[in-house]
Amino acid sequence: MLKKMSFLLMMLFLSSCFVLSPGLVSAGPNDEVKVAIDYDPSTINMLEFKTGIDLPVILHINEGLMSSDYFTGKRANGLAASFTLLKNKKDIKVTIEKGHTFHTGDPVTAHDVKWTYEQVADPINANILGSTVSEIESVEVLNDHTFIFHFYEPYGPWDDIMWIGICSKNYFDKVGRDEFRSKPVGSGPFRFVEQKRGSSITLEAVENYLYKDFIHNKKTGKIIKTVRKKVDYKTLKFLIVSDQVTQVAMLETGELDLITSVMPHFVDRLKRNKNIKVKRESEIPSLTGLSIKPDNFPVWKDRNLRLALRHAIDKQAIVDRVFQGEGYPLYQ
Repeated sequence: MLKKMSFLLMMLFLSSCFVLSPGLVSAGPNDEVKVAIDYDPSTINMLEFKTGIDLPVILHINEGLMSSDYFTGKRANGLAASFTLLKNKKDIKVTIEKGHTFHTGDPVTAHDVKWTYEQVADPINANILGSTVSEIESVEVLNDHTFIFHFYEPYGPWDDIMWIGICSKNYFDKVGRDEFRSKPVGSGPFRFVEQKRGSSITLEAVENYLYKDFIHNKKTGKIIKTVRKKVDYKTLKFLIVSDQVTQVAMLETGELDLITSVMPHFVDRLKRNKNIKVKRESEIPSLTGLSIKPDNFPVWKDRNLRLALRHAIDKQAIVDRVFQGEGYPLYQ
């Protein structure tokens, strides 16, 4: 198994509070920003969220109670104005910041939060976060902007489920499940425009929307403050391009503006292009390894064969030659 570092390549004007994971490359901004994603998302609505490949689109459409700074992992309030741990040390009182609206114009209320979390927990939606939000016993609405998360017991990582994008109950009730699934509505910086399966997904910036950005200390990397900024381009288009060789070529020709998770052996090539910004922003590791499945291939049930394979592979050579020295072997 190898541990390598991903190059994080970031468009200068795209905020990290809703930044595409894990990193970005820029070939020059205009009114439309075209971004490559590796796979066609299984869904584009928060209620039926299935895998991580859904997030780049979902997190641009939806806003959660909290937002997260990708580069430090620290969280700040999003839709929420405040969180208060109650005296029983398990329940959390939340106040929503006034003035937030869905793309339909309806206000974001505590009723929408309650409904969203109930939908995520409902098995009918097969949401990957269903088991996590099941830690919440109930959501008690006090008024349009205040509610309480009642947990079954004290739950330490409660803030890990505060990023869930809040959806509009009124819109869902009006259009029904099928149309909500194909034309989702949120309160985030971009509204849904069009999806072409296997090809592209188009979003447009919400006029006058101010997203939350994080200002860092240049030396320590720590968050100094958060500020609100306006998106300075009109359209965000996700193109499904599964092959990274093709992604790099399209970036060089201007067919793409952003690509993510660039392999080390492409970095020198991209750096030679004066029109492309390459920036390494993080040391977050990724893992590359072999998966041995004895149930599918009975020959691998032989422990000595598995050990022989492990010793036969020159992991350091792979790090040096394939990953250009960016990483180190894991021996275990």
